[in-house]
Amino acid sequence: MTESISRSFFTTDDNVWFVPTEHTRGPWDKDSCHAGPPTGLIARALELAVPDKRLARLTVELSRPVPHAGFRIETSVKREGRAVATTRAALIDADGRECCSASALHMSNQPARDYPTFETDLGDPADAVPGGFPISKTLHGLAAFNGPGVETSYPPGEGPAPGPTTVWMRTIPLLENETPTPFQKICPLADCGNAFSRNAEPWDVS
Repeated sequence: MTESISRSFFTTDDNVWFVPTEHTRGPWDKDSCHAGPPTGLIARALELAVPDKRLARLTVELSRPVPHAGFRIETSVKREGRAVATTRAALIDADGRECCSASALHMSNQPARDYPTFETDLGDPADAVPGGFPISKTLHGLAAFNGPGVETSYPPGEGPAPGPTTVWMRTIPLLENETPTPFQKICPLADCGNAFSRNAEPWDVS
């Protein structure tokens, strides 16, 4: 990935208060975060709350913008069973306001099974060509989530223009010197689908 000021979405001095880096800023408001990275941090907090089970489902409800100035995450275990646990998380800003809440389901690890899979040909990632993030502009003109913190590559002949496409994506970690889990890795990208499925550029629509 391209070198930049920060190599993570967040920094923290105490693992309680998290400060977003420039990679976490949303495209529309310079003072708010893109929803993906905070969701990844919520997943991290809930996985730490129930370390003996895997996070299987996460639902996040945004009630107000997530502040780029920083926040903390509070978690609670609602039910702890032998096979299943449920948890809740709340993202709290500096004024003590809840910006978003989350509920999650955790399941005990089960032996591997031979489940049916859906076959599709996405091509070989090794053949992909680096390309830009599909939404190239922001309303504020500052460094944001669409910058070098997200690496995007496309199969030959495809790219970030409007219309159907295939894309390979990878992000920087949530926290520097910490390897994110698979669930944490996918969260920052979960809110990107509308960027690739667009029919036209947002700035061209009147």
